[in-house]
Amino acid sequence: MSQTGKKRDFTIADIVQRLTESGVNRENIDYFSDLIDREYFICEERFGNANRVTYELRELRDFLVERLAPRIEGALVDNPNQELMRFVEQTLSEETLRRRLTFAGRRLLRSYLSPDVQTQDATA
Repeated sequence: MSQTGKKRDFTIADIVQRLTESGVNRENIDYFSDLIDREYFICEERFGNANRVTYELRELRDFLVERLAPRIEGALVDNPNQELMRFVEQTLSEETLRRRLTFAGRRLLRSYLSPDVQTQDATA
């Protein structure tokens, strides 16, 4: 928690970080691209297709699902984490990386970003 007592919002940068920490593979791409898709559709609805963040979210989703995942499945990439980070550095703006996820409540976000939270909640 921050010094003000508020929990920090999840951002697109958090998704990228969790994806690289858990290992970029087809299963994780499918899992995290769902979050990106939802945020993309919200941005598209609110700001339109010409908005920079909307465009970059679509580019991130397309890179993961249409370019990186097939290359992983075909064993055509040696280091998918490195490819993802290169894409992020070359393509995504700070504005996009700071974009807070707005599609759902904190509990659903935690279940996406921390799969072990569900088991902890169930045992508490």
